[in-house]
Amino acid sequence: MHALSEDRISVATAGPIAGTTARGFYRAIARGYVPPGVYWRVGRDIHVSRSRLLEWIERGGTAAPAESAVEARGAA
Repeated sequence: MHALSEDRISVATAGPIAGTTARGFYRAIARGYVPPGVYWRVGRDIHVSRSRLLEWIERGGTAAPAESAVEARGAA
């Protein structure tokens, strides 16, 4: 099995790890906040590498601009 397959998480799981909702994480990808090494596309699906996501967050990356942070608090 491919190493990234074992590390793959859904956008629904990645959103809260990144401090936002799944919807906010999709928006962050679309707006270019999340670097391509953290996620990859397979057809129309988006897959996220948990380890790369955590490394990116440790380096100060954020997928939660102000509007997504408010949205995440409202969903909690």
